[in-house]
Amino acid sequence: MSRKKPNGSDKEVLPATHQRRSPNFHDNAPVVDVEVPWLYETHSVTLLCFVIAMILFFAFAQESTDERRGLYMCIFVFLAIGSLTFPCGPYIRPHPIFWRLVFGVSVIYCLVLVFLLFQTPMGARESLKWLDPQLGVKLPERSYATDCELSWNAIVGVMDRFVFAHFLGWLVKALIIRSWVFKKKKKKSVPPPPLSQNFFFYSTKKKALYTNILNYTSTDRSVLWISSILWEIVELSTKYFIPNFAECWWDQWILDVLICNGGGIELGLYLIRYLEMQEYEFHSVFHYKTIAGKFKRFALQFTPFKLDPIQWEPRSSIKRWFHMHLVILLGALVDMNAFLLKLWLWIPTEHSINLYRSATKIGSQLWILILIVVLELALIVKVAPTFPTPPVYNVKLWILGFVAYALFSFVMLRTYRGKHAKKN
Repeated sequence: MSRKKPNGSDKEVLPATHQRRSPNFHDNAPVVDVEVPWLYETHSVTLLCFVIAMILFFAFAQESTDERRGLYMCIFVFLAIGSLTFPCGPYIRPHPIFWRLVFGVSVIYCLVLVFLLFQTPMGARESLKWLDPQLGVKLPERSYATDCELSWNAIVGVMDRFVFAHFLGWLVKALIIRSWVFKKKKKKSVPPPPLSQNFFFYSTKKKALYTNILNYTSTDRSVLWISSILWEIVELSTKYFIPNFAECWWDQWILDVLICNGGGIELGLYLIRYLEMQEYEFHSVFHYKTIAGKFKRFALQFTPFKLDPIQWEPRSSIKRWFHMHLVILLGALVDMNAFLLKLWLWIPTEHSINLYRSATKIGSQLWILILIVVLELALIVKVAPTFPTPPVYNVKLWILGFVAYALFSFVMLRTYRGKHAKKN
C-alpha cells in the first residue's frame, strides 16, 4: 500500500484509517479480556420485552389512576432507553451499564431543574410535593452558633449524618483531583509516608526532608486544602443572610476543616497513591476454586481497571493555571448550591432528597455537570428572597481577596515564565 505525499512536502501522510485520533470521552470505552461475553452483550430484545411487560403490568394492575405511578414509569422507560444508547464514558467498572444509568439520572435531574426554573418560587416548592407530600412547608431557621462553649453536649448537638458526608465527600474529591506535579517524568511511584508519621520527621537528611515536603505539598493536596478553606471563608462571608452558615469556631475550623475535610483529604490521597502502586491483574470469577476467592474477585470488580495520575502542571501555561482554579470555583459552587437549594426550596436537612441530589454528580460527563450547576444557580436566584445589603467589611474583604488573587497569579505565572525562558 503506497502513501501519498502532499505537494511541496517530503512527509508521508498516513491513510485516514491509520491516523491517530484524539481521545473522545463521549465514546464508549472498550472492555478487554471479556471472559463472560453474556454479561457484555446488548440484550436489546430481552430489555424490550421486559419494559413492555412492566408497563402493561402496572398499567392494568390497578384500576385507579395515579399520577406518580405514571411519572415513575416514564422515568423507568427513560432509563431503560438510556442503558442502551447513553455513553458510559471512559469507565467500565463495575459495568458500563452502571455509568449509562448514572448519566441517565443526571439528565432526569437536569430536566427537573429546567421544569422548576419555569415555575414561580412558591410553585417550585409546591412541585416538590410530587416527590414527598411533606415538602413545601417553610422550615424554621436554625443556627449552629447558639451554644459555642466547647463541651461534650455541644459537640454531640452538631453531630448528624452530614459529618460523615463531609468526610466521605472530601475523600471522593481527593480521588478525583490527583496529580504529581513536582515529578515531571514520573518513573517510579514512591510510597507515601505512614499516616502516623509527620512529614517533618520522616527523614533526618535535608535533601530527603525537602523532597518529602514537596511531595506533601503537591498540587492535588494544595487544591483540596485551598478548596476546603475557601468554603469556610464563603460561609463566614454569607452568614449574614444564611443562618445555617453561622457556626462556632471549633465547629468550623476543628470539626469541619481539620477532622472531617482534612481527614477525608489525607485518607483519599493516601488511598490514591496506594491504588496507583498496585499491579492489576484480573481473572474471571470461574478462575478461582474457593468461595472466598470468588467473593474476593467479585469485590475487585468495584475497583478501578487501571489508575493513571493526572498531570495538572498549573504553571505550565495561563490556560492550565485558570483551569485549575476553575475546578476550585466549580467545587465551591456545587457545595453552595446544595445549601441554598435546601434552604430556599424548604427541604429539611435530614431529608433523603439531599442525598439523591449528590448522587447525580458521579458521572464522568462534564457537559451535563456544568449545565446542572448553572441551572441550580439560576433556580437559586429565582426562588431566593430579597438579598439584604451585605456588610461593608464583607465587600472590602472580597475586593481585597480578588486583588490579592490577581497579584498572586501574575507573580506565579511571570516567575515560571522567566525560569522557563532561561531553561530554553
